[in-house]
Amino acid sequence: MSTEFFCKICDIACNGKAPYDQHLSSIKHLKKAKLNESQTSPNLSSSSPSSPTTNTRTPHASTATNTYEDSSISSISVSISPETMRTLLEWNHPLDYKPYCDICQLPLYGENNADIHFGSENIIHNKKLAAWKQIRENDARYSCKVCSEIFPNENLMREHFNSDFHANTLQQRNNLEKIIQIYETYNKLKQARKQSKGSLKS
Repeated sequence: MSTEFFCKICDIACNGKAPYDQHLSSIKHLKKAKLNESQTSPNLSSSSPSSPTTNTRTPHASTATNTYEDSSISSISVSISPETMRTLLEWNHPLDYKPYCDICQLPLYGENNADIHFGSENIIHNKKLAAWKQIRENDARYSCKVCSEIFPNENLMREHFNSDFHANTLQQRNNLEKIIQIYETYNKLKQARKQSKGSLKS
């Protein structure tokens, strides 16, 4: 296993950039990293700019629709490497795939990651996509918009809100917001440039 995607803090090796990025954004890793930081630098303030901020709001279930609302999602400080920034700015997929999946809450800007993730053989993504469409059409009484999950009853839905899986997905969603903002901002600039060039030619 390549040491390029090895986490020394958790002593875990990942088989690619996407799984490695997903691990780095997981609650388990963030807790260990914070504990390790406090042990090695006890005098470092917890409000340091380099320390990741976590979402402290509790999940809220609407009493009207019993579906999870996105009110607990807030912006989070995420460091973006120059290489990642360059990849996002140069991203131009022939099939218009985005360098992320906002349904599965995953960055996909690594080589071939988008093609594999959005492919017809990715059962997990396609299952979440179907659930996401059903939730969007308000055809799911008990559901979670963040995780794209549908539940048969309210009790299972509330258990999901309190689970580590939901908390981890919410953290991934917050971490992904920075990448989405960069990508969408650059796309708007590209569109504005195209319109500007078109008006100059006419």
